[in-house]
Amino acid sequence: MVFFLANCGDEGEDPEPNKPPTVSITSPSNNAIIEKGETVQINVTANDPDGSVSNVTIFIDNVEEDSFNSPPYSVSVNTDEAEAGSHTVKAVATDNEGLTATDQITVTITESDPPVVTTADITEITATSATGGGEVTDDGGNDVTARGIVWGKSSGPTVEQNTGLTDDGTVTGAFTSSITDLDQATEYFVRAYATNSQGTAYGEEKSFTTEGSLATVVTGTVSDLTHESAVC
Repeated sequence: MVFFLANCGDEGEDPEPNKPPTVSITSPSNNAIIEKGETVQINVTANDPDGSVSNVTIFIDNVEEDSFNSPPYSVSVNTDEAEAGSHTVKAVATDNEGLTATDQITVTITESDPPVVTTADITEITATSATGGGEVTDDGGNDVTARGIVWGKSSGPTVEQNTGLTDDGTVTGAFTSSITDLDQATEYFVRAYATNSQGTAYGEEKSFTTEGSLATVVTGTVSDLTHESAVC
């Protein structure tokens, strides 16, 4: 009796196991510093090497912010109500077979105020000019972008409504300003100002009046001079 051995071999190879998706938060960057009140754009990319991405969910401080079933995976977040300090941003991608991937970053919300500025007394007043100035005593937690004085003929001049203004740098500390092109015998109101990303602040208001023009005296030739009289 002869036996024939059949080599059946493998009936089929096991399928490759499902690979998880990949996910990345592309903006903001990790450890980004964000000023309170800014609108932050959160952008996420996600891919799957052997299938498809079925969902991407974005979390802020582990609270769901938004969820997407297709790209783009992007959401705008207003930080007006955010607390200053450290916050986490997390993105979770899920593929068509239920595997997930996660990316997480940390951002810091900072909060600043308008600058603090005082107005100097007005000196060296003439008919058409004067000297003023001020001092930025606190930048409010953010860079000063402009400082100087504004003046006008009515109370409360601003950088938008004024008769004149100066631009005296972008740092804290004291500064001196020249007030020019004034009308004679006129009252003016002056305030120092300083600006940062949170707005423009003003110092206390000062007022002054320019000098009037001097009277012109015309003289003639004196003749017939006596002890008691003279003729011009």
